[in-house]
Amino acid sequence: VNDLTEEFLKECECFIGLDLASTKDVAAVVKVFRKIQNNKYHYYIVPRFYLPERQTQDPTKQHYQKWVHEGYLIDTEGAEIDYQRISADLFEDATNYNVKALCYDPWNASDITQQFEAKTRIPRIKVEQRTQFISEPMKRLESGIVARVIHHNNNPVMNWMISNVEAFLDRKDNIFPRKNRPEDKIDGPVAAIIALSQAIAP
Repeated sequence: VNDLTEEFLKECECFIGLDLASTKDVAAVVKVFRKIQNNKYHYYIVPRFYLPERQTQDPTKQHYQKWVHEGYLIDTEGAEIDYQRISADLFEDATNYNVKALCYDPWNASDITQQFEAKTRIPRIKVEQRTQFISEPMKRLESGIVARVIHHNNNPVMNWMISNVEAFLDRKDNIFPRKNRPEDKIDGPVAAIIALSQAIAP
């Protein structure tokens, strides 16, 4: 879906998924917008990605440089992720949209989420990276795409990350997102799954 206008998104309920993973790697903030259309909920995924400037300038990672140039990846100054920039952008999201919750992987996210909740009064919801929290929304992501009730804005960074996801299946038929190699990033899909864990209506 390439025609998600600001006017349309402002009419939706919004759930934000946050995956900061590593201070020196890709950070993902994924907004999942929810709206009833034709008597059923539809979900619209809008991601935002950050990477330290030192990583984007690595000559062996030209795909990052291309995405920075095209505006799909935000390069923050220095060798580590600029959490102040992410925090400021989250506050702007809270101002612009009907945000119902900030859903987060607790790794490296406590300070940002505490500040967000204190300033906005929007609840933060911890979603740990364990099958009991991740399996069901990951299944619903897959089924929702097939059923055409989950849509995204064709962000090339997200498309690449989705192609890197391997679904690990355990003995109880739970699934969990994995990657084959460290360079195969999956932060965007993980953040989307975290948001969907709270956004998906019963």
